Amino acid sequence: MPDPSKAYTSVESLEELQKELISMSENLNDLYDMINTALSTVNEHWSDSKFEEFDEEFRSSKDLIDELSKKYEEWAKSYIQQRIDVLLKIDGVGF
Repeated sequence: MPDPSKAYTSVESLEELQKELISMSENLNDLYDMINTALSTVNEHWSDSKFEEFDEEFRSSKDLIDELSKKYEEWAKSYIQQRIDVLLKIDGVGF
């Protein structure tokens, strides 16, 4: 019976997860850019202290999108890539 405290996976599964995380990161980055563009457009037509309040309140949510985008990409390209590299090395070793 497999040990439930350990994970078993394949290089292909990790590569697919890596691609999906990078894609999600790119989508979040696109969303971040779209929000910034929309806010700039809104600011052109709504320039008073209320817009500044709105922008300030919304900034934390906007920054969270940017942070998540960067973390997904970092995790995919570092942690997941390291696991892929280890599995590829193990696969190349004959027993």
